[in-house]
Amino acid sequence: MAGRGREEVESFLIRMGGDFREVSDNVWTVGLSGGEDAEGLGGDGVLVVTYEAPLVVLRANIMELPLNLETRLAVCQRLLELNATDILHGAYGVEGEEVILCDTLVIDDLDFSEFRASVESLTLALAGHADALGREALADGPHNGPASHFDTEPASVPGVTEASGGTD
Repeated sequence: MAGRGREEVESFLIRMGGDFREVSDNVWTVGLSGGEDAEGLGGDGVLVVTYEAPLVVLRANIMELPLNLETRLAVCQRLLELNATDILHGAYGVEGEEVILCDTLVIDDLDFSEFRASVESLTLALAGHADALGREALADGPHNGPASHFDTEPASVPGVTEASGGTD
């Protein structure tokens, strides 16, 4: 449908009623609701929404991969299990040394319900998987700088920071 795009994404964000702000052209940060639980692995509870015709990409940087190969393998296996069993929209992935959670939508056929379902699915994943992935990442061995992100300061990622919750 011609004419859809940036304005449509912004209207969806407004309709969701949450906190969001435009950080650059066609890029917004969205504060996820639900308090501490929604923050989960996503640090300060921020999801980055990017529009680049014809795609809308929802993304959160989760954590750095552990350096220890056994721990890294366990984290990657757990990510694949979660993708197969526990995520309705989107998926975990690995980009370089970073674990990400993302979903990609096509603006031409996108309606508000689908956009909201994607945001809610990623929010639930961020809240619900923090403990499982945290246990795997902290199981043993050294980690990349902020990979021990559960008890250190967040890494610098434009629009998204990592969690600094406890390690139990």
